[in-house]
Amino acid sequence: MSAEATLPANFLSELLGFASRPASRLDGLLRLLLEKALKLTGSDVGGGILIFAAEGQQPTLVTSVLEGELADTLSNLLRAWQQHRRSPALIVFNSGQAYSSDDHRQEPVYFPLLAGSRSSVWVPLLDGKQVVGVLHVEASQAGHYGEREVVQLEELAAEAVAAINRLLLKEWMAHGGAWVEIVGASPAFVALERQLKQVAGSASRSVLLSGERGSGKELAARAIHYWSERRDKPFVPVLVSAMTESMVADELFGHERYAFTDAKQARKGKFRAADGGTLFLDEVGDLSPAVQAALLRAIQWGEIQPGGRDLPVRVDVRVVATTNQHLPELIAQGRFRQDLYDRLRVVEIRVPPLRERREDIRLLAEHFLRKYCQQTRREVMSEGVCAACSQTEEVCCATAAFYEALQAYDWPGNVRELENLIIRLLTDVRDEVLDVKHLPEEIRRASMQVNKPTVEELRLDVAMKRHIELVLRMTNYNQRQAAKILRIPYSTLQNKIKKLGVEIKRKLRV
Repeated sequence: MSAEATLPANFLSELLGFASRPASRLDGLLRLLLEKALKLTGSDVGGGILIFAAEGQQPTLVTSVLEGELADTLSNLLRAWQQHRRSPALIVFNSGQAYSSDDHRQEPVYFPLLAGSRSSVWVPLLDGKQVVGVLHVEASQAGHYGEREVVQLEELAAEAVAAINRLLLKEWMAHGGAWVEIVGASPAFVALERQLKQVAGSASRSVLLSGERGSGKELAARAIHYWSERRDKPFVPVLVSAMTESMVADELFGHERYAFTDAKQARKGKFRAADGGTLFLDEVGDLSPAVQAALLRAIQWGEIQPGGRDLPVRVDVRVVATTNQHLPELIAQGRFRQDLYDRLRVVEIRVPPLRERREDIRLLAEHFLRKYCQQTRREVMSEGVCAACSQTEEVCCATAAFYEALQAYDWPGNVRELENLIIRLLTDVRDEVLDVKHLPEEIRRASMQVNKPTVEELRLDVAMKRHIELVLRMTNYNQRQAAKILRIPYSTLQNKIKKLGVEIKRKLRV
């Protein structure tokens, strides 16, 4: 398709926002998606189905107008897409003829049941090359769907997959007892989600997550676990920095009964507790040299040596480690082993700080306000907003200026700092709409001293180059993914990279 993208910019945010709500379900997301598709294309009716949305689950179906022989024919077609891993871009029905855009050279297939004056479009929901669902719209007028409407539906379907994946991840986490909120719609956050899902597909590789404190590294580690085939096995977190050197070895590898004087009972240790699942090591830069050596053997050979045991024990564990330190610098100082670093970073993913995804600050602030309004015993109305909110057009207990001030601040403590601030404000400010005056001085000062760009930075080509470089970094230099995020054709992105002199690095190995 050559038509330019015209999808409204807030569609992805709305879909991801829906997926982030605690009570959201797949059928509700599919209905929202169908509502958007009908409005976007001026269609009369439609339907949708998520095929094998989760392992062991029945497909999720939203009612469609198609029945009988045609419905059976299309169901068989969808199953064939699944079985053969084909990924056609779409199928358009106009006056009984079906065109599949994955192969324009073929003659269109004729469906007698569609002969007449109706038109239909079936758009696959593609996760990579796998068809996970189909969206259908139909109009009473022949030839109703032109290239513009088809391109919009393709883009809407592409954005819907990110929201579907988020809901699936939340369901798997909840099933495993991890009730975790996933909030964010910025390009950086969506690219991180995509990368975590991709890495999770190789369930045996070690992963190193780097990033600042409070940026969400543990959430990223849990996402890797629950996206992987190990999701039904334990996820075992270990905060390395909270233990003394003498404790770490026993905590990780355990001991046999009577291994030492006070060892009246055997202890499995975290590695054996995580057998078959994922061991999450938080802040591995704090490990002592002795424990680093033992950890290296456990990762390399899948063997641990419990205290008081002569023979090693085999374990099947995927290690996901995090650090907020620069490990190459620790290696240069002799404080971290190069060989362990190489083993841990089979795949390395950087979790971006909150200041690099400022679009998410308001979403997170609203989420925390909704979450903690009742917990801090502010008076809550039946509509789910506090009494202060009911006195203003602004939602979620705060003014627009309040959110703007939050977005101007750099948040050195990242998401954790923002969450703690919201809790403190809701506790201290009992009967007012939150405004800039309620914020700490450093945040108010940041909102008043936002750096003004230089004349050079105001140039369009400079700003465009900087933004393209940012999106490329967030997509691991995958130019096709970057083009989708930027909503420009792949060829246009290539031309801009060449013209603007954008630096292209090799994609990281995953």
